[in-house]
Amino acid sequence: MLNIRDTKVVSCTPPMLFFHSVGVKGAKASGAKAVAVPSLQNQRNHYYIADVILYSLLDFQPEMWGLPPFEDRIQGVLPIDPLLSNARIGGKILNNIHWVISDDCAYEYIPDQISGIFLGWAKSKVHGFSKHVHFLDCSGTVETEPVKLLIIGYIRKLQSADDILQALSVTDEDRRIARDALDLPTFSEYANDLHLA
Repeated sequence: MLNIRDTKVVSCTPPMLFFHSVGVKGAKASGAKAVAVPSLQNQRNHYYIADVILYSLLDFQPEMWGLPPFEDRIQGVLPIDPLLSNARIGGKILNNIHWVISDDCAYEYIPDQISGIFLGWAKSKVHGFSKHVHFLDCSGTVETEPVKLLIIGYIRKLQSADDILQALSVTDEDRRIARDALDLPTFSEYANDLHLA
């Protein structure tokens, strides 16, 4: 979270304020640009005056605001702290979409702010251990099988489009990025994680 003091350090002109859920009105009143990241996604409409509303800080692109870009991506993937979920993966694949639904379709295991294309390791009784790239969401009802997911990297935000199936689609480029990244030591070390045993 950037505040006025921090904007002086990074020499933003005009000052840019970054807020997590509060202060959007104050930022706009001062003439600053405001980026909102609502804690509760069902309250996104409360932040309509922000210049940009993000689902997650993972979506923040500092270069859009004249700041230097983050340098922690590895071949197009942002490493994240591992997120383990005993999830259910849909038996259907529609338009390259893999539905991942946390237990009972609740965000007890996958936080509300997590939205986008992620990669990681998965283990199911039927298919064994494998690499996976998925979008995370909590919607729809599909036939499912239990699977353990260990999410370890973020590829990109979901694309906004009029066609929701297209917006949620996992592309060939996403798959290539995931496949290449999961072979790197930074990500492959999780392949033998005890949580997936």
